[in-house]
Amino acid sequence: MDINDLSKLKGRAVEDELYRIAWEEVTAGRMDPVSQARSVEEGLGNDGLIQSAYIKHRVRRLRDELNSMITAKAAAETKAAAETKAAAEAKAAVETKAAAEAKAAAEAKAEAEQKKKRFGYCKKCGNKMGSIGYVLENGMCWICRRKNG
Repeated sequence: MDINDLSKLKGRAVEDELYRIAWEEVTAGRMDPVSQARSVEEGLGNDGLIQSAYIKHRVRRLRDELNSMITAKAAAETKAAAETKAAAEAKAAVETKAAAEAKAAAEAKAEAEQKKKRFGYCKKCGNKMGSIGYVLENGMCWICRRKNG
């Protein structure tokens, strides 16, 4: 298990794993330069103290790395959630606008159809009824309807 997998652990298991990683570095001779420098300074030439100080400093640095990774992961998740929410809101706004435009177009079409039915030319006399405000009924103006009526 490496530092990337530690975010899945809880409590004492995290700390134990950090110590295990530090100990493996000591036994393998792959030491972190910063932790090693601090431990040499603190150990004052005593190999046992240097090794002990290395583990202490390395665990502290590993814990800091882990906290940074967790914070970065949380920030990325928050950002992704915000982007998803913004995209959903934008999509909803587009859909609402499209629905409003479709409704307005349907209303305009219905109004035009209604006007077409009400205003136009009389079948009998050919007068344009819309210009003088006469309403057509059965395709005839009120004058022709009265004469034929």
